[in-house]
Amino acid sequence: MMQKIPAIDMAGTGQRITELRTASGLSVKDLQDYFGCDTAGNL
Repeated sequence: MMQKIPAIDMAGTGQRITELRTASGLSVKDLQDYFGCDTAGNL
């Protein structure tokens, strides 16, 4: 029996993260600092 691998909607996920981030009043820089990233490409 084959297992189904869940599909991730990359565009939808990114949009949702942006919505949550802006609703929380966080900037991309805030998230970079929190996750310890030097550039946005690391997120």
